[in-house]
Amino acid sequence: MNNRKVLIIDDCQADLDGVKKYVNWDAFGITQIETALNGQEGYDKALSFKPDIIITDVDMPMKNGLKLAEEIRELLPESNIIFMSCFDKFDFVKQAMNLDACGYVMKPVKIEEIENLLHKIFSTLDKSLNQASLIESLRSQVNNNMTTYRKQLFFELINFPSIENLSQKLEFLKMSENSEYYFSFFKIDINEEASSTRLAENEFILRDCLLTKINDFFAKETTIINIIDEKMISILQFVDSTCLPFEQIIKTLYDFSEKVYNELDTTIKIACSNIYSGIDIIYEAYQKSLSNARSAFFYESDKVVILENQQDDSSSVDMNLNILKAEIYDIFNKADIKQIDKFLNKYFDKSTMQNEKQIRSISFSMLSIILSLLAEKNLSFDDVFEKRINVWQELTDCDTITCIRNFLFNVLDVTYGFLNDSNKSKYLKIATSITEIIDKEYSKVNSVKDITNRLYISPNYANSIFKGVMDASISHYLTTRRMNVAKGLLKDPYIKISEVSEKVGYSSPAYFRMVFKEYVGITPREYMTNYENSTKKKI
Repeated sequence: MNNRKVLIIDDCQADLDGVKKYVNWDAFGITQIETALNGQEGYDKALSFKPDIIITDVDMPMKNGLKLAEEIRELLPESNIIFMSCFDKFDFVKQAMNLDACGYVMKPVKIEEIENLLHKIFSTLDKSLNQASLIESLRSQVNNNMTTYRKQLFFELINFPSIENLSQKLEFLKMSENSEYYFSFFKIDINEEASSTRLAENEFILRDCLLTKINDFFAKETTIINIIDEKMISILQFVDSTCLPFEQIIKTLYDFSEKVYNELDTTIKIACSNIYSGIDIIYEAYQKSLSNARSAFFYESDKVVILENQQDDSSSVDMNLNILKAEIYDIFNKADIKQIDKFLNKYFDKSTMQNEKQIRSISFSMLSIILSLLAEKNLSFDDVFEKRINVWQELTDCDTITCIRNFLFNVLDVTYGFLNDSNKSKYLKIATSITEIIDKEYSKVNSVKDITNRLYISPNYANSIFKGVMDASISHYLTTRRMNVAKGLLKDPYIKISEVSEKVGYSSPAYFRMVFKEYVGITPREYMTNYENSTKKKI
């Protein structure tokens, strides 16, 4: 049959033009095409144009596609209607089915899907098939996308406190209101050393790699994945007849952490919630589990943590600042490093652990008291650490209780050493050990941390001590040692610059030349030439 007519209605000009331009209308005997940019205009044109096919968007201004279809169905019962909309508007899908629509196409629209629907419609009309077969086709389309609809709904459930018509939506999706489920949280464990060398954008790349692994490993229709931030991802999994026992779930999480470590060379921490029951509490359960996961990651060092018996952030702590001040002042009156350990154990012992907010409050109070002690002597942290670190920012950046405790230990120890001349011999020994390592292994040392790891002290602490004894930073001493060795090697007229670079610890000859010129004032080649000329004059 020829001389068929189609009306396309969409408030998006680009979508409207695309459908009009790319569908092979001739194949279906369609010779007349009209368009409209809103529901009301479409309604008016439909009454005068009387199209065989109406292709309409659902969500439009002035009159949405469903209202339009409902009104046209009464006046033009012979017109066949195809809806276009986004997949997450599944309420619209239900109404479309009730309006005896001939098809439903998800945006972004695929032209072949429209052409397939047109073929079915006209085949049905030509063979005088009843409308029921088209309705069944639409139901099949909806069923094929049921997993997508479910994931969309549950993504909304964990992120929004209330969802309208929840019972009806669950019924439509064939989900029970009493479903059981649990949450798992995956955090990329970027340690202090890694974070100093890894660029921020690489953290996002690492997270995306982890996301791919999670998708592959936990691929199920009932798995909902949610990206929390650049370091943390959560999944919601429903418990069904195929679900593993809880103990086996935990083992599976351990296996996954090992897989990530082996394949991505990255350590992750995983927290798993208890099993919850009831969709109506899913938002509260997720938020509570997320809060507990953050606390667990803050306190625990194990790879997999079960989220139970976590302390509530609202619990109180009895912290007497006068007692805290007296304890810190007492540390500086005693020449025993064990006193610092004993003091920190009192506040950071696992058996007496407070929640994260309280730990941070206590930690900042400790820094404030140390600062007040220094102020009494007309000093500040800048004097102790010679402006090389910002102690407040360093403490803020600590993301585990172990990191906070170690940082406070170093602050107390370095400050104590700064205020007590009796420790000079101890600091001289540390500085001497550093110079001995550099003098012997200058070509193998890649960073200050390579040195301080052997002495079991932090780079900041070591630098503070070294600068106080040697009046130079560790990096400066290392570079000076390398340059002095390089000058000796460059006296050989047959040696290559690249060989000298490698012998003193630089993998890049270009970088070696830049450092040499900065320290010596001339390039390595100029130094060789000058030495050779001076030698000839002596002869």
